[in-house]
Amino acid sequence: MAEERLSEATPVKKIGSLEDISRTVSMLAQPDSSFVTGTLIVVDGDFSLMNEMDRVMLDAL
Repeated sequence: MAEERLSEATPVKKIGSLEDISRTVSMLAQPDSSFVTGTLIVVDGDFSLMNEMDRVMLDAL
């Protein structure tokens, strides 16, 4: 139940998986990504874009 509520609360409507993380790592390991340096890549299904009101509403569920 909590997993379902969390899934619905994220903008992409799912909880991330190991596959989601591994795809990002794989992309960064490709030669085409050789110019990507010193950056923070957030792989959280846009959860970090939620504002405080969204979090309050999620807690109320």
